[in-house]
Amino acid sequence: MGSTIKSCNINKSASFFGALFFAIAFASGEVSAETLSIHPVTVELGFSVTRFNYTEFSDAGATLDKELGGLPGLSLKAVRRTSLWEWEGNASYDLGSVDYTGQDSAGAPYNTITDEEVGDFSLKLGRWLDDGSTFQPYIGLGHHLWNRNIRSASLAGLFESYNWQYVLLGAKIITYRQSTSDLKLDISLIRPVNPSMYVAAYDATLHLESRNGLRLMLTAHSKLTENTTIILEPYYEYWQLGRSPSIIAGKYTVYEPASKTKNVGVNLRFGKLF
Repeated sequence: MGSTIKSCNINKSASFFGALFFAIAFASGEVSAETLSIHPVTVELGFSVTRFNYTEFSDAGATLDKELGGLPGLSLKAVRRTSLWEWEGNASYDLGSVDYTGQDSAGAPYNTITDEEVGDFSLKLGRWLDDGSTFQPYIGLGHHLWNRNIRSASLAGLFESYNWQYVLLGAKIITYRQSTSDLKLDISLIRPVNPSMYVAAYDATLHLESRNGLRLMLTAHSKLTENTTIILEPYYEYWQLGRSPSIIAGKYTVYEPASKTKNVGVNLRFGKLF
């Protein structure tokens, strides 16, 4: 198995997200010209720490391998609100190494390190029920990129690159509010769209089964000055993908097992109103 890297082209996501807000807005059928005009934007930038927890399963449901460890990262959010409408853009990037516990192709136990690179981008459009409302339903679209390189003592490594867009359907609930701070619960169902995985060792792309996932965040804002805030945001993220169909790659039969990812982490950001 080789480790030649076929890079994910993150730039391809630029045009996707450039049209994303307008696609969601017109789908709602109720967004006015005022909603699409220019208004002050709050931008938040900071750091994150994620406890990455990924597991692959056999067809019988037994654990094949597991990747577990901490990943440092960056977190970015931009929010604009007009009247009752609000759009929110999010981006995150995690990079690091975690422990791999699994088996080799012969089924013998094998432990090593996996290098991880995870990027996620999303855009949401929501509407508060009224001026004093504490509840906002929203819809959204996103793009998830994940590269993993399983280190090997005898080989150059096993590089895999995962890539999918996804749909969000969720709600924000303000659970606490005062003049200088608030606490907000954000929960959404996430559904991957056409998830795929490229395996460098076989120069093959596998198409995975899409299954429902979950994203849960608890966001605490506190004012530092009139135009700046500090944000603490613990979160939980659950992805689930089904087994891919088997394909022939050269003299090998290749498939990707079913998997689950259960990440927990925390974002610490500083925000500024522009």
